[in-house]
Amino acid sequence: MLKKAFHKQFEGIIWKIRPDESASHLALEVRNTEKRLTSFSCIRTTGGTWTFDELQLQEPWFCGLEGLAHGHAYLHGYLSETLPEHRGIFAVRLENGQIAWEDYNLVFSHATGEGLIAWNYKSEPRRYQLVDPQTGTTVRSFASREESEQLSSPISAAAVYLPSKVTLDEEWLRHLPPDALPAADLLQFNQRWLLAFYTADEGEETASLTENKKMDHHLYVINNERQVIHKDLLGEGILQPAMDTFFVMGNQLYYIKSKSEILAYFL
Repeated sequence: MLKKAFHKQFEGIIWKIRPDESASHLALEVRNTEKRLTSFSCIRTTGGTWTFDELQLQEPWFCGLEGLAHGHAYLHGYLSETLPEHRGIFAVRLENGQIAWEDYNLVFSHATGEGLIAWNYKSEPRRYQLVDPQTGTTVRSFASREESEQLSSPISAAAVYLPSKVTLDEEWLRHLPPDALPAADLLQFNQRWLLAFYTADEGEETASLTENKKMDHHLYVINNERQVIHKDLLGEGILQPAMDTFFVMGNQLYYIKSKSEILAYFL
């Protein structure tokens, strides 16, 4: 059996998950389509405590999560309600959820070892600049994105392990339910196999990932003796295969259940 690190259910769909570069914090973007509300939460992975929970911006819906770096989560707005282009940076402290700074004119590009690379949405052509991640002030400007990459160093990030798409052979399938489908997501980590697979939903005689039939989505953790030491039902009655349903960071397994729950277990 695996020991649970944390479990939380949200009132909405977990839309996006981002870790910081040290793997010490994990932030989530949750969208409630019925209420048209977007909220943001962050957990300290080493202790399982939520440093902020269901944080909302003044704009309740047209906003999102860019990424985490340098002790902050960076949120964005949109250029308009009808355009997908991002506008604005809101820097939220990971330790307490307080907004450290905001700039409605900047657009987030990416984080580097020195800070943030961004541009002013009004500039044409784009003029990239290095932004101090603690204050939002411009440190220097660049003539192009290429120059910004040449004069900055990549941010050093902790490893995140994702599963690979596989087709299970008969040896694998005989350890699974008889209606398990061969298409699956598989990751070997710490002498264990992490496996997400599908079965035909109750009432469906057969199913495949290419047919318009309902499936159930399962997660198994299997040891080297092919014994199942943890299992969970990730989703029921789904028509399309899920994307990126689990990952490993540090020594913990993280996964999404029923679109609205996040769980973590020690491996």
